[in-house]
Amino acid sequence: MVIEVPEEVFGIKKYEATVVRNWNVASFIKEFVVAIPEDMDYKAGGYIQIEIPACEIPYKDIDISAHPDEHPDDANKFQLSGISLDFGI
Repeated sequence: MVIEVPEEVFGIKKYEATVVRNWNVASFIKEFVVAIPEDMDYKAGGYIQIEIPACEIPYKDIDISAHPDEHPDDANKFQLSGISLDFGI
């Protein structure tokens, strides 16, 4: 049996990044931009895994402003204002 492992699997690396922006572009779709201290070999359409430190963020504290064009406020339509996002607490 021959097993081939893609080259990118062996090149896994962990980066520290700073969030530059995290705009809503549609309901539940984000434009998530981060700054990393070095080049990262990433191709459009590829996948990355994001590790978020343990924290709890009340939804009411999250900026849900739209970009670049305003669209109807779907947060109210889906009644999300009372929930809290729990990241590993």
